Amino acid sequence: MTRLTTHLRRNVVAYLALFVALGGTSYAAVSVRDHSLVPQKFNPTYMGGYVRAWVSADQNGHRIVGAGNAHVGVDPFITGHYVITWRPTPRSRCTAVGNVLPYRTLTPGYLVIEESLNRARGEETFVQTYNSQGQQTAFPFNVALLCATP
Repeated sequence: MTRLTTHLRRNVVAYLALFVALGGTSYAAVSVRDHSLVPQKFNPTYMGGYVRAWVSADQNGHRIVGAGNAHVGVDPFITGHYVITWRPTPRSRCTAVGNVLPYRTLTPGYLVIEESLNRARGEETFVQTYNSQGQQTAFPFNVALLCATP
């Protein structure tokens, strides 16, 4: 009995928080009707966005297909290093996401994206592609620029 009392005293705040969280979730599950929360009811400043542009490029950095005005450049000194310049420069905050396309193997590898906003060159995305062993290798890739609702 002493162990139970000691345990309850030490964890009273945790049990209270668990009770409040589960109670609130249960209340919401019972009282909120299906499909009553629609995107129009949310503040677009905090939620929402769109795909502003996207590009699909081959391992040589040639643009295969895309939407929006994106220019893909290749770093001649580093294999698998590409620079994407998005034009015109977006007016809202943006982020880039992408993936490596399968190329001659089942597990091609991965890519790393870094973004930069330069006043002279505009929004730039740096893409580095790696093989499954972690070595920088030229691979075809897809990149999309996701922007917040203006």
